[in-house]
Amino acid sequence: MNDTEKAVRGLFADHGIYVTWLIKTAKYQNSHAKKVITDRLLRNPRDFNEALVPFVGNEVAQQFEDALVNHLMLVSTLTQLILNGGYPDEISQQEDQIYLNGDRVADFVSSLNPSVLPQDVAREVFSKYNQYILNLVFYKYIEKNWEMFILTFDEFRSHLMVMAEAVYNILV
Repeated sequence: MNDTEKAVRGLFADHGIYVTWLIKTAKYQNSHAKKVITDRLLRNPRDFNEALVPFVGNEVAQQFEDALVNHLMLVSTLTQLILNGGYPDEISQQEDQIYLNGDRVADFVSSLNPSVLPQDVAREVFSKYNQYILNLVFYKYIEKNWEMFILTFDEFRSHLMVMAEAVYNILV
């Protein structure tokens, strides 16, 4: 494994860990832990940007960063809706927004090298990613099922490595 592949894998691993930690601390509205984790998680898109610039240039790397920040905001809004007892239709609409954003990100990533990652495959990979995120929120706050939360996290982590491999293959 070369340095670029290690870096991409590390960025995806960081992303998964900090997203999960943010979900776990979401109910603590004004906690120091939530602030520290949120700050670190929001640094992840910038880290991706910096890693991507040598391969795709500033403009494309910034587009990826913006899409990732938007994704994080959508997941945060969904989590808060669930925690605050949001109406089922509000929650459903937010889930739909997460999947639509995932399609946009998938289309963007695929457009970087469609022969390596066709659009339909990219959409499937990003849809599965969103399914894991939504399941983590569901098992943590609705079902309160820690066994399923941990099982889902393990699967999520493995899926993030699939995503890392796909992005790496696009870059090289």
